[in-house]
Amino acid sequence: MNLQQWCQLDERIYVAEMDERYKQHAGLLYSERVIEQLAEMRSISAKTFLGSFSKPRELFLSSLENIADSSTKKLELKLYNLRNQKIVSSRHRFAGTPVNWSTWRQFNSTQKDPAKRKQVFDEFISKTRHISPVVKARFDQMRKMYSEHS
Repeated sequence: MNLQQWCQLDERIYVAEMDERYKQHAGLLYSERVIEQLAEMRSISAKTFLGSFSKPRELFLSSLENIADSSTKKLELKLYNLRNQKIVSSRHRFAGTPVNWSTWRQFNSTQKDPAKRKQVFDEFISKTRHISPVVKARFDQMRKMYSEHS
């Protein structure tokens, strides 16, 4: 496989993964299994690059990042779910449902009362203990992957 072929394949995998991630963040039907499989494909593609090429440097660094990101995909998905389940306002709603991590920006842009925006912010900050172990585990895993491949 030459560099151009590798780039075309890697781009196809990237586009497919970003399409599924868009669905996730837009509140559409998506598959965590597909996201995990595409992340694994990106990791394999990145390892192929590292085994075959060392330049351009931007692709070398991007491949390292893809390996680290792919190795933590399950933690990333867990974090996404925890944020929307545990970091939820008990007092304020947006579009008829409690404000959560995914809707707080929309709430803030439509809520004119700064005191209410602050209440949501303060409540969310108090609930970060629910996600901090997953954030730490993800950073620890990424650090490990970077040290193995750098």
